[in-house]
Amino acid sequence: MKSARFKGALVGLAIGDALGATVEFMKPEQIRARYGELRDIIGSGWLKLKAGDVTDDTQMTLCVARSLVACRGYNPTDMADRLLAWYRSDSQGTGKACRSGLDRYESTGETERPVDEKAAGNGALMRILPIILYFAQQPELLRQPLFHHAHLTHNSQVSDAACRCYAELLLRTLSGACLDELQAVADNYRWRPEEYDGKSSGYVVETLNTVLHCFFTTTSFEEALIKCVNLGGDADSTSAILGGLAGAFYGYEAVPERWKHQLDRQVHDELLGLEESFASRMIGVSD
Repeated sequence: MKSARFKGALVGLAIGDALGATVEFMKPEQIRARYGELRDIIGSGWLKLKAGDVTDDTQMTLCVARSLVACRGYNPTDMADRLLAWYRSDSQGTGKACRSGLDRYESTGETERPVDEKAAGNGALMRILPIILYFAQQPELLRQPLFHHAHLTHNSQVSDAACRCYAELLLRTLSGACLDELQAVADNYRWRPEEYDGKSSGYVVETLNTVLHCFFTTTSFEEALIKCVNLGGDADSTSAILGGLAGAFYGYEAVPERWKHQLDRQVHDELLGLEESFASRMIGVSD
């Protein structure tokens, strides 16, 4: 049911983030040497997190979701203001393009940066999930807010292509598409997970390749996330993005209970509350 998919997507993103943060910037062989295989949310990592804490991926996603609920739709200034307030408070691990985009917004008030093909990181892709979910029942209204918000920090063709592919995958998933149908979407965008080269950096092409490889070569939410985090690299972001997609596909009940309990309780509960706010405006959403 759609509500279970919405819950799975939002909570799945945060779980992927918290799970992957432990091994961010590590190589697979380093992960194996230290953890064998990472299977639980244990914190630590280069950010020295407590078990269950989340990083900028979830924190920025929450800013986006809160704005949609508070404004009852897309308000670019409110959304940018919330991200800027978070950035100026206690943010850690924020990428270069996100920092420069928010700095630019603070100085100019413009919510869309000029085209910059070098801005090809995953910072837009990792926070657009709430926009996709919010407009899921009105996909014809999705394109403008999706790309306008992405362009706050990332205005490049490759970032746009990744966001477009991810959005279509999510929309199809929420409508009940099977794996073969989703694979056809990925093929249409020429993202070919079967040709995966093992690179899992913050470059959005490598990020999405990692996400799709782990999604299409596994058969459960848990298996997909474990495979992804143990690839290392930009593990919190790749696993967060994957968690959103896999959570939508498999549903909230398929997310391991131990991970739900290990995730920061306040974050978990707020995400479920946001899902209820999203669902209240949807037509035909039921458990």
